Amino acid sequence: MSIEKPRFETLRPFLSKLDKIDLGAISHVLEHKKGWSYQKTVRAILGYLAFLLLVYLYPDQKLVPSVEVDTVWHHHILDTLKYTEDCETLFGYYVHHFPYLGERGQVDQQELQQSFADTKQLLVKFLGTVSEDVLPQGENARNCPPQSSGCCLRKDTVKLVRPGSSLTLEALMPNSSIS
Repeated sequence: MSIEKPRFETLRPFLSKLDKIDLGAISHVLEHKKGWSYQKTVRAILGYLAFLLLVYLYPDQKLVPSVEVDTVWHHHILDTLKYTEDCETLFGYYVHHFPYLGERGQVDQQELQQSFADTKQLLVKFLGTVSEDVLPQGENARNCPPQSSGCCLRKDTVKLVRPGSSLTLEALMPNSSIS
């Protein structure tokens, strides 16, 4: 798979839209209903934003997120109206989730493994060294449809988890070459 990294300037319009997506309700559910720590929740949400950037950049690529990122995605999808509106805002279309990749025989399993490798390569290319929660890891991976890929990555500060709190992406992607 050949990867050409877009210039940051070309990503500004998408990142501006992504900055307006409110995932606070998902954060609350993950922390208070699922018992996730604040740190795990933040990493998973940042990973989901990174996944959404990949979806934007590679709409025809089969991408496979980690279990944690997939959990965020599932919670986003469950709020059907918000998810539909967010997809329309970000991509101009609804991003479908296909949960059966790898479950339909040996050839399908091989496609899943290749999708793991491709997703990891894209994440490392864009983010540098990233948290293991964000990278797909064999048994810890979930499946995505061909039209879904996505990721948001920013060097500035984002507000996403708790009202009034801010955090930087530096902890998640210290070696990112996007500037």
